[in-house]
Amino acid sequence: MFKSNAIRLITTVLAAGFLSSVSAQTSKPASKPASRAAASKPASASSSSLLKGIESAHNKAGWYAQPGVKANVVIEFGGNVILDGTMTMAPHASLTRIEKSSGDTVVYDGNMAWVSPEDAEFPRARFHALTWPYFLAAPFKLDDSGATVAETGVKTMNGNTYATGRLTFDEGVGDAPDDWYILYADSESHVLEAMAYIVTFGKDTAEAEKDPHAITYENYETIDGIPVPMTWQFWNWNREQGIHGDRIGRVELSNFQFTAPSAEAFQKPADARSEHAPK
Repeated sequence: MFKSNAIRLITTVLAAGFLSSVSAQTSKPASKPASRAAASKPASASSSSLLKGIESAHNKAGWYAQPGVKANVVIEFGGNVILDGTMTMAPHASLTRIEKSSGDTVVYDGNMAWVSPEDAEFPRARFHALTWPYFLAAPFKLDDSGATVAETGVKTMNGNTYATGRLTFDEGVGDAPDDWYILYADSESHVLEAMAYIVTFGKDTAEAEKDPHAITYENYETIDGIPVPMTWQFWNWNREQGIHGDRIGRVELSNFQFTAPSAEAFQKPADARSEHAPK
């Protein structure tokens, strides 16, 4: 179960409030994972064996040597496509651009999210600009400034054994610094296979911990020496059962390439409105 390209994978889920705000037609509402702006450059390598294993398996040095990332992305939740377009990002994920097939665009310049055209209907544009790039870059950002991983030992989930760790953030890091992630790395390949997490956006930690979720990465392709998960799946999760219930979401990447973004890719478009961080 959960195998792709000989890499064993476990599944995850997007948190409960996101779908309800994006589409009232979703059969199972899911909440929003933390949006997290990256540090302007990667921090120094950690002495943690878990982090070193993940960074080596994912070729962190090769990732950060790339000028940028571009891919087509289709995001589906509750049987509905909520985003179909192109995602462009800097390797550290603090500069991002998502352009829908309709032409509506959100640009994150490292501080502000800009929606173009100004009158575009783009619900949770800042969330989109931060969340999907972060999920893609996660294996390379575990040692960013303000992020801490505490190893939590070898654990079994859904019949498989993983090296695990708890990722937390310093105060003021990202849009939801009280969120936490549980990392699951394959015990042999050291690939980061899933992350369980809570969402504290709009709620306190105790309330958020009643509704945890997780994400899995599948269909890995090696591109320029870097393993890239072309499929992400989202599921419900708890500490006792691990992943459970039906899949609630799916992300598919295609036409993935490492390429240098244009000079204006991450700049405010001429016809744009701003979208601030949540308070």
